[in-house]
Amino acid sequence: MINKVAWGSATAKGGFKNERDICKKFNNWFKDNEAKNWLETMGYSLDEISKVYANILPSIRGKKTDIVVSIFLKSGLKKEENLSVKKIKRGADYNQVDKRWVRDYQKLWNLSNDITEKLKMFTGESFTIRIYLDDIPIESRKKIINFFKDNKEQIVSDLVKGRKNHQPNWILVTETNGKARWVLRDIDSAIKIFSSGDITITDKGNLRIGKIIMQRKGGDAGRPTANMLQFKIHPSDLF
Repeated sequence: MINKVAWGSATAKGGFKNERDICKKFNNWFKDNEAKNWLETMGYSLDEISKVYANILPSIRGKKTDIVVSIFLKSGLKKEENLSVKKIKRGADYNQVDKRWVRDYQKLWNLSNDITEKLKMFTGESFTIRIYLDDIPIESRKKIINFFKDNKEQIVSDLVKGRKNHQPNWILVTETNGKARWVLRDIDSAIKIFSSGDITITDKGNLRIGKIIMQRKGGDAGRPTANMLQFKIHPSDLF
């Protein structure tokens, strides 16, 4: 049976600065103990590998995979593993997993016109003053909660894994708070963890979907993206 989760501490000086460091570790797998651990976690026998090549995918809207790892086997077969990489920095354990206009989520999830209208009020897209979810009329609030409750599994999968090409099948979380540590999980296990929990409105008037927070895009005052809807996770939940 394949072990689909592994965790440990980084031995490399400086830990994991960015995706390039992770690619270097994979490309130097025959000398790198962490890369060997990752490959074994993915189900590969090191004796069967002839070459590993990892590269970073260009940033594309909606793309969930950050690194593609090509594994060349001595048998002549080539396998590919897609990794989503999440980084935790000191005092910043919050990571955006998706951000779009409400109208885009309406198309993706077939949102009703009422829910779409209220979410646009929530983001400030169709209202001069921002309205929090606990300010929305109770009946509309119930519709929003019930929709996300009834469709939670698909919604969390869309947010974490996506639907387009290059869906990740692994998620690697790295943390550098004093000493470096990491955790590698298969994407379905990660989705299950992020899905765990109820659908509730937080004290700040945002929506909690399991372990995912839905909120208005902040910090962009005056910019076109200021009124978009965004979803955030705590990557440390996977440790």
